[in-house]
Parts: sequence; structure tokens; C-alpha cells
Amino acid sequence: MLPESRLRSLYSDFRGLKLLNIDGYEANIRQWKEYLIKEFWSDLIIINAADLLSELSNSQYGAPKSIDVVLDEMVKEGTLVSLNEYHKRNQNIVISMMSWAISKTILDLSWKSRKNETAMYLKPVKYVNIAWLKRNDEVLQDLLKNNIKESAHKATDYVFTKGHFYKASGIDSIVKDWDSYGIILDYLCDKNQIIVGSENIVKIISPLLSASPQVASKEVSEEDICVANINEYVFTAETEIKSAQKVLDLTTKRLTSAISSGLSQEIKRTLLRLKKRSEKNLEQAYTSLESLRKLQDEISNASQNVVMINLLKQGSTALKAINSQLLDEDSISNILDDFQENTEKQDRIHNLLVGESVSDNDALEEELSLLEKELSTEDTKEKEKKKIEEQKSAAPLESGSTEDLIKKLGSLRVSSRDSPRAEKTEVKEPKKEEMTEKLLA
Repeated sequence: MLPESRLRSLYSDFRGLKLLNIDGYEANIRQWKEYLIKEFWSDLIIINAADLLSELSNSQYGAPKSIDVVLDEMVKEGTLVSLNEYHKRNQNIVISMMSWAISKTILDLSWKSRKNETAMYLKPVKYVNIAWLKRNDEVLQDLLKNNIKESAHKATDYVFTKGHFYKASGIDSIVKDWDSYGIILDYLCDKNQIIVGSENIVKIISPLLSASPQVASKEVSEEDICVANINEYVFTAETEIKSAQKVLDLTTKRLTSAISSGLSQEIKRTLLRLKKRSEKNLEQAYTSLESLRKLQDEISNASQNVVMINLLKQGSTALKAINSQLLDEDSISNILDDFQENTEKQDRIHNLLVGESVSDNDALEEELSLLEKELSTEDTKEKEKKKIEEQKSAAPLESGSTEDLIKKLGSLRVSSRDSPRAEKTEVKEPKKEEMTEKLLA
């Protein structure tokens, strides 16, 4: 909403502030632009200036007195584009609409939306809201990916009539008028994502929106027109089936309720007839859908066969071009013979070079044999030396073990204090030398 504290200034004729108070002038324009883009026109693609003054009227201040300078500024910066200028854009130049809008209109410094100084001073011009397209670009891409790409399985699933594409893509959920839908189609064309044929046929050509590599042609053919019409019939048949199923479910529910509540026989018979009629309509809808699906599959298979034949033709042409660069069989045979002859010649030269070095090899073998003998002798001496050192290190260990045993035996001497026969029996302690001899024995 516009701030209450600034309504008086915003609704006044503030054009004179451009010379007296440039900051206030620019602040008013900035405030109006933000309000119009983010709030007032947030859901509009096409803006009708003829109704703008009455739509913006305030109960206290009336209609804004200088909204024209705001519109002029938005046109100059490319936020708005007059509908007439938009339709005159160069369709042959592959360029996005936003870039076109900025590059074309920013140079149009002469644009004036005011026609006179009366109360209804705005020209009855329609504008395209470029700001809406920029803001909703991601929304449009998500709709196409989720509703078209995710459900398509073959090349023929990417061709539609305008009416079918409007509903199948989900664009009908964000715009409700046909003119705004046309602007969105033009926008997608400028982004090089779709093409719209003269027969109101919409064909997706962007690889980002198509899972099929076959969607490559940027022209709408007679086959595309036929496929688009059949696809629309299938879509209509599926919609009718959903509607017929709902009617059947409702009629069945009412009949069940009438039977349980004990209504008159006439009401029950009427509901039963309605149910049977709904079942018949549903059956006919399924029959029609089956025929259309079969026709769809046959066209799709035929289309794939055409693609396969074209690929085979291209492959055959490429193979022929490659083979034309090869030599004939006799020339290839001569090349192989020359190669074999040169290889054999190289082998003979190698053998000659190897033969001259036989004497050198004999000398090397003799020297190598002497080195092996020397290494063997040194190894034997090293082993003997190691064995002697091991024997020497074992002798002190044996002596130490004997002394330990003598000490342990001495500790086993019976104390006279603990034995009752200590006074009568005298235990003679063996001599150290005798104990050693016994242990060694």
C-alpha cells in the first residue's frame, strides 16, 4: 500500500517538482513504480491505461494528477512496452523479449502517455508488463517441465493446439484471459523454447523442455498439425472420462442412499436409469479414447520409422564418403608387402649387430662367474665367524646357571630351630666343590 503520509504528494500534480525539488520528484516516481509493479499490477500482463485513472482513484484525493510521468519513466527503462510496439518487434532476430524491450524502448525518449490536460489525460494505450514476465519466468519454466516434459514419452507428445497447450501446460492456472496467454506464447517464442505455427499449433523445440532428441525441427509441418489435433482429441476424451466418472460416482451414491432411506420406487427407478446412462456414457468415452490412443501409437511408430530411415540414409552416405578416401585392394596389398619387406630387412640388420658382440658377451660371462665365486667364499667365511661368536656367548650363560643352582640348594638347608631332631642329628653341609661336581655329573 501507498504510505498515508505521502498520499497528498503522490496524488498531486508533482511535475513541477522536477525543477524545484528533484529529490521529491524522483521519490514520488520511485514510490509509484514500486507500488504498481509489486502490488497493483502483480497479477496483470496487459495493462489498460484507459481504466488506470479510475482504478487508482482515492476517496480523499481523487485520481492521481501526474501518473503519466511514472508511465513514461517505466516505458523508457523497459518495465512497460506499449502493446502496438510489442507486436512490431522483429520476429526474425533471435533475441529475448526482455533484451528487445530494453534496447528498443530505452531509446524512445519521446514517449508520452499524456494526451491533454483534462481530467482523463492518459492515452488509451495498452502496455505489456515486462516486469511480470521477468518475475514469473521461473514459474513458467516449472509449469512446462512438470506438466509437459515429465508426462511426455515420444516426439509426438510435444505438439499441441493453442487451446490444448493452454490447459495441458498449466498456464491457465496463472492467466485467465486469452490475450495475456498470447503474450506468454510470444515470450516463450522469443526465448526460443517453442514455435507457434500459422494454424495455431504450438510445438516445443527447446532441448531443456524435451526428453526426446527427435524434437529438433523448427517448422510446423502438416504432420504436426494432424498430430496436434489428435492430441487435443485425446486430452478432451480423458477430460470427459473424468467428468463421466464423477457423474457415475455421484449417481451411484444417491441410488444407494435412496435404497437405504426407503424412498419411493419411482425415485429409485429414476436413479437407476441415470446410473445406467452414466455407465454407458463412460463406456463410450473409453471406447473413443482407445481408438484415439491406437491412432496415436500408429502415428508415433510411423514417425519413428521415418526417423530411422533418415538416420540409415545419413549413415550410408557417411560410410560411402569414408570408403571413398580408402585405396583399392591392390594398393593396400602392395603397402602391406612393402611393410613386411622392410620389417624383415630391419630384423636382418639387428641380427648382424648382435652377432658382432658375441665375444664381448663371453668375456662378460667369465667375469660374472669370478664375481659369483668371490661372493660365495666371503659368505662362507662370514657364516663360520658368526658360529664361533655364538659358541663364545653361550659359555658364560652356562656358568651363571650353575651358580644359581648352588644358591638355591643352600637355601633349602633345614633349620635346627624348626626340626625336633636338630640336637641329635647333625646335618653336614656339602662343600661347594662337591655339589658342583655332582651337578655336572
